Amino acid sequence: MEGLEENGNGTTHEFTPSAGIYVLAVVVVLTAVVSVLGNLLVQVAFWRTKSLKGSSPGTLVMVLALVDFCMATLVMPFVITTALHGEWSQSHGLCVASGFLNTFLTAIQFGVLFSISLNRFTAVSFPHRYQLKWKTTTTYVMILLVVAHSLLWSIMPFLGWGGYDYIQGTLFCNINWSEHKAHSTSLFVFCYIIPAVIAALLYITVYVKVRKMGQSPIAQLRMGSQVDLRIGQIERDDNSFYSDGHSKISTNDPSSSPGNKGNIYSSRGSMNTINRNFRRHRSRESRVTTSLLLVAAAFAIFWLPRGLVNFSAVVSGRDSVPKAIEYLSSVFIFMSSFVNPIIYALFHYEYNKAFRQILGCKKKCIVGKT
Repeated sequence: MEGLEENGNGTTHEFTPSAGIYVLAVVVVLTAVVSVLGNLLVQVAFWRTKSLKGSSPGTLVMVLALVDFCMATLVMPFVITTALHGEWSQSHGLCVASGFLNTFLTAIQFGVLFSISLNRFTAVSFPHRYQLKWKTTTTYVMILLVVAHSLLWSIMPFLGWGGYDYIQGTLFCNINWSEHKAHSTSLFVFCYIIPAVIAALLYITVYVKVRKMGQSPIAQLRMGSQVDLRIGQIERDDNSFYSDGHSKISTNDPSSSPGNKGNIYSSRGSMNTINRNFRRHRSRESRVTTSLLLVAAAFAIFWLPRGLVNFSAVVSGRDSVPKAIEYLSSVFIFMSSFVNPIIYALFHYEYNKAFRQILGCKKKCIVGKT
């Protein structure tokens, strides 16, 4: 993969894309198309499905899909033209706007993934508190905070700290990592590193807890307050009926009537129903958590090369990064945008079901865990 070729006197001649550049352009085009269609499907599924609109994980997934959709439509086209021309071929003003969008959307991606990790950690570790305290408004407040935090760091160059520019040998306009090290390092730490590290620790904790829950009987799981109250009521009924292994039944005791015995058996039957519903709920929660763990893992895999490239650019300058690695790491981060809808279709119960309804198909259309 070659950029502008320099002669010995430092002048440049017309850029001719190599075969590798054409392959890269085709890959980015396909990535953009699949990302647009997949994330558009996520949007349609969310707004058509009541259970998703009332679900915190479903809402966070929708926001992440919206960001991926914007990345595919507003940033990727410039990547394609830059690759084919060997340099930024648009105006400087458009370069600044594109750099701002790229930084803003990327910061939101990291922020939303952090929010998802916090949501899943709370749901798995503190299910009682999660059911009582984590409302839909809580999710939207977190989203607003993520957007505000991302916007704050993205507008800093317009306020005189940092700058957006095209750096020769890259595929898009971005923060000028080499010339504005104070701003770029601060942004790198507070928008990328800290959210990613905390999210990773939370996801590891969630993974361990989910594995333990999958191996433990239902009695060892943390049940909801309604279940606990029901258990207490049944235990009180049992204690009033039996004590020290001896029956307290008497003809004068109203609790010894056949009707009350039936109530006890009815309560036990209700408890079995609650247990079944609880197991079903925990199973779905586990599948949702698993799907979001996969999203986080895929994001980490695709973004790790780019993170190393940016770190190298901050420390040693962009020229220290080989152009092939620069290009490939750029393509990897965009590929993460189309992987997420595939994960939702295969592993997320509610989205899997919604996708089937939208596409008008059954198991033959989408093979996933439902």
